[in-house]
Amino acid sequence: MPNNCLSKLAAHTSCVNALAFSSGEGRFLASGGDDFRIYLWDFHQEDVTTPIYTLHGPKDGRILLHDGRVNGLSRAQSTLQLPTEATGVQYHPTMEHIFATCDNRGGVFLRDTRMAFGPLSTRTREGVVQKYLTKLTRKTHSTLCKPEASSLTFNSDGSKLAVVMLNFLSTIYGLSDPIPLAVCSGTKHPDGTPVLPPERGYSNSCTIKNGAFSSFGLNSDEFYCAGSEDFRGYMWKVPMVDQLVDRRIEVSADDWASQIWSNVTAFTRGRQTPSPMPTSPCAPNLQRTSTNVRVLEEDSRRDRAAYFRALADMEQSESEEMTAIRIILRDEGNMDVFDGRQWGSEHSSSDEMESIDGDDDDDDDFSVLL
Repeated sequence: MPNNCLSKLAAHTSCVNALAFSSGEGRFLASGGDDFRIYLWDFHQEDVTTPIYTLHGPKDGRILLHDGRVNGLSRAQSTLQLPTEATGVQYHPTMEHIFATCDNRGGVFLRDTRMAFGPLSTRTREGVVQKYLTKLTRKTHSTLCKPEASSLTFNSDGSKLAVVMLNFLSTIYGLSDPIPLAVCSGTKHPDGTPVLPPERGYSNSCTIKNGAFSSFGLNSDEFYCAGSEDFRGYMWKVPMVDQLVDRRIEVSADDWASQIWSNVTAFTRGRQTPSPMPTSPCAPNLQRTSTNVRVLEEDSRRDRAAYFRALADMEQSESEEMTAIRIILRDEGNMDVFDGRQWGSEHSSSDEMESIDGDDDDDDDFSVLL
């Protein structure tokens, strides 16, 4: 296989897990890693070997604003302190003051830099202008659930926001609508046949996954892609926002209480949320790939020993590291989100972000996810 690598950028001292090009021509590239460093690379240089700027990332729930155009903000005025760790921050593609955040408590927020940063006298509501609904319920469970939001991304015009949720499905929101528009599942093959055991479908349980919108040369980026722990990448065709809104069906609290709703997960407020397409993944003019993927092998006593060495952070070979990952996938891959992310009224006092939008606890209706 030919080596098509144009340049190798070496600066991080640990795993690189985030990359973002600047808008427009993509002159700048920002890279972030487990070393809590963010490097900015300039591709207008003749020989890109070193970053032009280095930022130090926080470890304690802070969001830091770095703006080379502004010299009047102190470090304190450029810091937004959150009550929990942020797992994703994304600027809106067309509105320079608007950005979205997600966190490990399941919060997803749209914020305005003019309200989030600067002197305390000008700050309002931690910059929050929209809080998106992420709280789930199920008839078979007495507690509610808020899955951790692992990452988020906007589409090209900023009309849609996709959130990857731990132990749940990727969820699509409209920019100004707090209620989900769609969830992206992988219960069917591209030809429409169901995924049957022991084959697994889309899942995100023990490693952070990212999603991305794409246009494939079309006028609008109507495709959404995400990775999965069944060793596949999934692609869904997502209809326009107004089409998804028209397909939502409101379920009243009385209907929810009086009917069985077996195998149904629901958001605690809103309308029914259909899957974007009857089958997934899908893509135009692409050859269909094989649906055969490797099956997780049964682990041995030796494999378990390698797993415990990984937990103890002991040095291991590459094959032993893969063995440890396989065991983690086997043990945690089928975890139910309600077993791992319970949320109830007894936790409300500790969730400071709940106070930003108190009407979330009004469970007069539900959005049903089939």
